Amino acid sequence: MIDSNNASATPNLLAVFGPLAGVVLGAALTWLVQRNEWGRQRRWELRRDTTLDAVRALAGLEDALMGLNTAFQQPKGMPTEEAQVALTSRRFDATQRFGERSAAYKRAHIVIDLSVGGDLSKRLSEYFQLALPHAREVLTKRESCLKKEHRKELALRGNAVIMAARDALGIKDAGELPLLDESN
Repeated sequence: MIDSNNASATPNLLAVFGPLAGVVLGAALTWLVQRNEWGRQRRWELRRDTTLDAVRALAGLEDALMGLNTAFQQPKGMPTEEAQVALTSRRFDATQRFGERSAAYKRAHIVIDLSVGGDLSKRLSEYFQLALPHAREVLTKRESCLKKEHRKELALRGNAVIMAARDALGIKDAGELPLLDESN
């Protein structure tokens, strides 16, 4: 025997809970889509932040390298004892600043390897591989060794890093980057 009361209750239950199930399913799908969008946004923000940090680290390293080179330029004439002490202090500060900026650059490069990779990571490596021997030469010889052609090559490699950073961030048509001013 079939219970006629129970059979008529099933369509009634569907009528009551069907729209509720649709609302729950719709809310679940909306949540999944929003969660995916949120994750995509977070990944973009990570890429942006790490890329900008790497470019800042590049600028800091370049500044420190130029400062190191300047600090080890030989003064004209025979410096006084007071000038010699000031020069020694300036050289120590420049050496320490280069070490700090070099470490910051290495950290930024590691984070870029993890978060972005690709051409940006490669360009950062190329810049560092060119800059580090010049710094070592200055520190070893205890004199300014960074010639105009070296500065130009560093500037070109720095521009390559910036162009790779633009690509990593999807920046199009931002224009050309300036080259090294040859008058310096």
